[in-house]
Amino acid sequence: MTLEIHDGELIQIQSAQIVVSANPHSEVGWYSDIQIKAILPGCRKVRLLSSPTPFPRYLLLRPLFDHNGRADVLPEVFRAFLRSLPVVSHKLFPVKLTPEIIAAARAEEESVTTCPAVQPYVPEVR
Repeated sequence: MTLEIHDGELIQIQSAQIVVSANPHSEVGWYSDIQIKAILPGCRKVRLLSSPTPFPRYLLLRPLFDHNGRADVLPEVFRAFLRSLPVVSHKLFPVKLTPEIIAAARAEEESVTTCPAVQPYVPEVR
């Protein structure tokens, strides 16, 4: 599987999923996270990527435990990618996945693609 970044290069995805973990301190009793293992452009090793960081017009993907490599992904491309990912329960902190939890976990992870920080910067005119 590949994911196209905004300059036309490709991220080689090795594995990707949305993981739902039990969290008794949360209002809903669970927490979701994206787990992506991939090879970033210009890199050779498979890295676990951090959650995307929103910037104006794109999302920044970086390795979680390293400083080598980065990729700028358009929000609509990342949103389509997220919709193709399976939703699984965490092995150590399992959650019984219902259709409602699956839909809420997807919506939670997709929210980064529509947050105000991703919208193009428009200077305020006074």
